[in-house]
Amino acid sequence: MAIVTLEYDGRNSAIKKLIEVIVSLGAKDMTSGYRKNECGLDKAIREIESGKTIKCEDYDDYLKKIRS
Repeated sequence: MAIVTLEYDGRNSAIKKLIEVIVSLGAKDMTSGYRKNECGLDKAIREIESGKTIKCEDYDDYLKKIRS
């Protein structure tokens, strides 16, 4: 699998049609998940909101949770 990033004028109808053809042939449109210039803090906030993190009382509690 290859990932290709394109930058084009959004008003160009010919390129839009070409992209629609490529997507109809089986390519995936990843623009909905694309975040330009996302920093580490933005990623951390998304992980907290999605429940991918755990909450610890203190360092000892943290060690217990990662060892189990």
